[in-house]
Amino acid sequence: MTRIIFVHGMNATSASWNTVPEKFSHAGYDTVSVDLPGHDKDLPLAVLFLGSKGTYASGLTMNDYVEAIVARFPVEDERNVVLVGHSMGGAVISQVAHQHPDRIKQLIYVAAMLPDTDDSPAKIIAAIKDMDVPVTKTLGDYLPHLLKLRFVYQPEEPLGETFSRSPAFDAIPRGYVLCEDDDVIPAKLQETMLEAYRDASAKSDVDRLQRSHLPQYDRPEELFETIEAMLSA
Repeated sequence: MTRIIFVHGMNATSASWNTVPEKFSHAGYDTVSVDLPGHDKDLPLAVLFLGSKGTYASGLTMNDYVEAIVARFPVEDERNVVLVGHSMGGAVISQVAHQHPDRIKQLIYVAAMLPDTDDSPAKIIAAIKDMDVPVTKTLGDYLPHLLKLRFVYQPEEPLGETFSRSPAFDAIPRGYVLCEDDDVIPAKLQETMLEAYRDASAKSDVDRLQRSHLPQYDRPEELFETIEAMLSA
């Protein structure tokens, strides 16, 4: 049976998916939400609003992230894993798929980092900073849901690790939920990352939502339906 594994983003935990994984479980899917290692130190909101990166030296690597996800793979040795990544989680699921392409049935990115060769989360964050999005707009994506969100300190080391594409990775079917009102990973940058994969051999589905960086809070039912449609495409 296919297992759907949800992977959260930066400064977050598995709770950041809100009710979306639960909706898949209730619909009969085998669903797991992973807490990435090192994402267990609460981040005071004051730090967030002061614009700090909220990172810390953890001794962890991107491979620690990968291993935490692989540990949740089904025991059967089949291509039966769908990885769904939000925000920085897109870079993480890309690394998992690069290392274990024979196990990945599909990749689904939700307002997420989609790294090209030599990209890292830190490089993508730098590209976002170069776009000069006002902090007030970025925080505006979070403010409506602030009481429901938990922020944690982010291990800094995985952010600097680069990605490498391969033919096996490019052959994995992908879906991308592009959020047009995203001010955290702006829609223009999401478009640019997708453009880099135009020549990839795998089928790629793109669905556009008029939502912020947190569609799982803006309209969780809509996001559930969007992802489910990609699974059956």
